[in-house]
Amino acid sequence: MAHQFTNWFYSLLNQCQLGMEHFWQDCNMCLVLSSERDCSTLEVKNSAADVAQLIWDTKARNNLYFNPNLSHEGVQGRTDVHGLVMVLACGTLHQQDRCVGIFEQLFGLIRDPSACNNWKIKYTNLNLKGTSNIMNLPTLAEGSLLRSRTSVSSPS
Repeated sequence: MAHQFTNWFYSLLNQCQLGMEHFWQDCNMCLVLSSERDCSTLEVKNSAADVAQLIWDTKARNNLYFNPNLSHEGVQGRTDVHGLVMVLACGTLHQQDRCVGIFEQLFGLIRDPSACNNWKIKYTNLNLKGTSNIMNLPTLAEGSLLRSRTSVSSPS
């Protein structure tokens, strides 16, 4: 499921089709922006409208294309006993024909019984790092979100 969700989410995002309907109304998001020269910038949003807008503004302002690493090293997932699915993904960021950075993103997904039991995003943490020195495809083991969420394990 983690691989399928990751492919679906970034396809929608890159095709400008991601909308508020994909998030729970009380969804929250933490966005961390950093570069090789600058300190991190943190933004937190606490509603579906604000989260969707922050994702869109960040993508549009920086003209970004998200290219997830869809291998086992780039996507992992786990389901807890209460049905929350956590998905962790990473990949590269592009502006037209050049790679400009890396990203890693953690999602918490819950089924919505009022929307045909479809999965919706309850929370997400997104780290974007601008860098010109990308030698290899990023992996989750190199990122910070896996270390902060030791409960995320093999793909589900």
